[in-house]
Amino acid sequence: MHTKMQEFKKTLAFIILWMMVFIMPLQLQAQSCADEYFDIHFNTLTVQEPRSSIYTSENEILMAGNVHRYNSLLQDGWLTKFSSNGTVQWSRHYKTNVYNYVVLNTVIAVEDENFILAGNVGNVDTSFPITHLSQYAFLIKVNKYGNPIWSKILGKINVTSLTEPFSDVSGIEITKEGDYILAVNYLANKDYNVIVRTDKNGNTKWATIIQSTIQHATLGAPKIKQLKNGAIVSANFIGFADDAHPYQQQGYYFTSLNSETGALNWERFLLDTDTLSFTQKVFGEITGFTELPGGKLRFISSYADTKYFYGRETKKLFNYITDSLGFLSKVISYTNDSPPLYASSGTNIANTGNRVILMDNADTAFLMEVEPEGNIKWQKSYPGLGRSQETNALFSTEFGHYFFSFTQNGGSKFLQLIKTDPFGNGGCIGAPKNIKANDATTAFINRPIHLVYQQPSVQWNDFSLLSSADYFIKGEYGCKQLCCTDVTDTASKINLCNISSYILPNNDTIKNSGTYTIKFKTIKGCDSLVYYNVDFAFTPQLSLGADRCLGQKDTIILKTQEGYTNYVWDGLNTTENTFSVHEPGVYKVNVTNRCGFKEDTINVFKQCEFEIHMPNAFTPNGDNVNDIFRVPPQVNNLLVSFTVFNRWGQIVFRTSNISEGWNGMLKNYPAPSGTYVYYVVMKSIDGRKNISKSGYLTLVR
Repeated sequence: MHTKMQEFKKTLAFIILWMMVFIMPLQLQAQSCADEYFDIHFNTLTVQEPRSSIYTSENEILMAGNVHRYNSLLQDGWLTKFSSNGTVQWSRHYKTNVYNYVVLNTVIAVEDENFILAGNVGNVDTSFPITHLSQYAFLIKVNKYGNPIWSKILGKINVTSLTEPFSDVSGIEITKEGDYILAVNYLANKDYNVIVRTDKNGNTKWATIIQSTIQHATLGAPKIKQLKNGAIVSANFIGFADDAHPYQQQGYYFTSLNSETGALNWERFLLDTDTLSFTQKVFGEITGFTELPGGKLRFISSYADTKYFYGRETKKLFNYITDSLGFLSKVISYTNDSPPLYASSGTNIANTGNRVILMDNADTAFLMEVEPEGNIKWQKSYPGLGRSQETNALFSTEFGHYFFSFTQNGGSKFLQLIKTDPFGNGGCIGAPKNIKANDATTAFINRPIHLVYQQPSVQWNDFSLLSSADYFIKGEYGCKQLCCTDVTDTASKINLCNISSYILPNNDTIKNSGTYTIKFKTIKGCDSLVYYNVDFAFTPQLSLGADRCLGQKDTIILKTQEGYTNYVWDGLNTTENTFSVHEPGVYKVNVTNRCGFKEDTINVFKQCEFEIHMPNAFTPNGDNVNDIFRVPPQVNNLLVSFTVFNRWGQIVFRTSNISEGWNGMLKNYPAPSGTYVYYVVMKSIDGRKNISKSGYLTLVR
């Protein structure tokens, strides 16, 4: 019997091994497949806007954008990771207490499963109309859980400006060497484009600033790409007027820069021949580049000969094909049955030269794939998403195309993630489309352009005052056909006290509170996601600071550390870390959390200045009566310095601590009896007035 049992175990082990070797590798391909599609409806607590998305090396979706704060026009940066089936793994929002908004425009994957987010931070006046007070280009490096590693803000560039410059990162690429190429839109007294190369820690290697020789020139937000030969190509709208022309010349300019030095290789200007008139044109931003087989270049943009009046302003798309040096070869236009038509995003199909373009007409989403010469391979419409849809953040994989759609009504809490098969089929949400392609080569011509290229000192400064927190987002499938269904589970909440780090089951060390998702595989190869909600807490730290005074004010605001859910101010429970005081007195605040209790008190005086009264003798004989010569506690000013001199002007005691005094000792020996001189320097409680007093004291033994 024992022998038979051993034989059975050996046979069973062989069967399991055979399944692992021959069956499971096949099943592991089932998480995504080419004939699947889905539409997921997401609800969020506040209005949101997706801007950029990528597919990670771990077959996950990372989407960057912006979310409004609750009942506010102010924005935070937003980053969410989804499984390939659209299951939310985690969602973070980012803000700073220095500036009142954060905008994220784009995201790229970098080394060690980290990501770079780019956009701008600044301050706005939210009264109507909303006014931007400041705006600075901004970078954040985060780990695979969205926790910040570092953040940087662009310093001033040495250009002439009568006003505070505004800057924004509009594009970012990672080089073959692992450095970052950043495209920055910089507005000072005129428009500038800045292309910057940094190392992986955000330290500048070179920067090239591009400007027009014409004062009244408009430069749009540049887009960039590194070509196979290493060159950095940027593309952008440009419009300018000079004394020789009564109209504004408009079109797109392209530049090629040396990736090692930032020096100019070549520049080209595609002039729209129809702008040689007084009609108002609309030039949409470049949605991206393709380096075609043979070295040709392709650029896609939206356009309108006259501005459309509803939703999107453009009416058609242009596909510009140039040779490897930027000289125009061909232009193809794409038109809808009726306007508008706008290209919001695009992505290249690997190793083919084809490009998938995401579009909408402010009502319905469209996709189409174009071949290297501009022919339409396929096109689809998605009326099943609902009305009033705008789109953004397209990317493609071997299993199909993903994009985001949202309601264009000035802001929406309703977001959709759509996946189609490789030919744009989306099941019940999809329908045929009839976009037409036409030759439009004569609409643009190459013209000389004279831009100035300089290489100023550009510095990205460390910016540590950034915080992140979980953001609520919940999804539900609409139309779907899946190869796999994600399995999810939530582990018990992990509450930590006075512990600075925690090791997750996958051996990742974390230091920030939040939701963390660990991905496993089911026996069928589908994703199994386990959510770990980890909360770091520490014994409260509170300080109300130095004593305060009302003076001529009716009210002052007391403030302590933020970050706690509940504060008790003089017995009043509140969520605020501030408290209004109208009368003099002693005020208390305390906080309790699971790690402990902390309380602090502060004196608020009616007057801000107190006369200095000092004793004229003391008896340091150890009887605990008049043993210390000090500033009396009734003198509530702020002490700057308190000094005692002997009869020869030598310092025998000195302090800036109001609680300290002279004990009559000099270098560990009793000082002799006699007369000494003191000098007290203080400030009024509000720090506005200097107060001093000097006099004689007698040491009696």
